Amino acid sequence: MKTLILNGSPRKQGDTAAMLAALELPGEVVQIDTFWAKVSPCMDCRWCRTHEGCCIRDEMQEVYRLIGESDRIIIASPVWFETLPGPLLTLASRLQCYFSAGFFQKKPKLSGKKGAVILAAGGTGQGGSFRVATLLLRQMGVEGEIPLVISPRTDDLPAAEDTAALEAIKNILKEP
Repeated sequence: MKTLILNGSPRKQGDTAAMLAALELPGEVVQIDTFWAKVSPCMDCRWCRTHEGCCIRDEMQEVYRLIGESDRIIIASPVWFETLPGPLLTLASRLQCYFSAGFFQKKPKLSGKKGAVILAAGGTGQGGSFRVATLLLRQMGVEGEIPLVISPRTDDLPAAEDTAALEAIKNILKEP
């Protein structure tokens, strides 16, 4: 069992990190910190419409490999202005090759993975973050229910002290 975590936070000791520390997952866990990954954005060159993968050669090649190998994928992120941070969205833009493979090349889509979303929000809501994260997880082959754990109001109550969120995280992708 392998889990890939796409972490959208730049803070190594922040609210998202506190929430990820509460995860209890069996098997191998690999985390990509999108703020420090050397991944360029999609340039809409349309190469992936007729070729497999992406023509840009950078650290995203390793992310593609990990997506393919993973049984579970988690998007964990702070919420900034009701959306996901830029570096996570930059990486997300490169998932276009999965859409293109299915739509233009008629290749089978990735499937059979489980996924979840973990969000830390300074305010009371998450805006469109969960909707965007769900869309991204679907492109990476996640099927079925996608659970969300959010720690709201982290400006007032740090995620490390949000007992309800931390308890929910422990069971986020547990097998029945």
